[in-house]
Amino acid sequence: KFNCKDFKQKKTIKPFKLIFSQAGKIRELQMEEALSKGHFSYDFIIKYRNDLKKILTEQLKNFFLITLSLLLKNT
Repeated sequence: KFNCKDFKQKKTIKPFKLIFSQAGKIRELQMEEALSKGHFSYDFIIKYRNDLKKILTEQLKNFFLITLSLLLKNT
């Protein structure tokens, strides 16, 4: 910023905030899934884990779409 007067900090950092925000959502779901692994004997836990996997898959898809769109935008 001090060496280059044309540097736009907010514009440069914004794509990383989007990526890190989505990565945080994914990590939270992964943590929930890991914590629930010790409880296979309960049917509601199995259903919950299956739902988590579906949500995690959707969030991963969103992560890659965001990342790809930001990479293509900046090239």
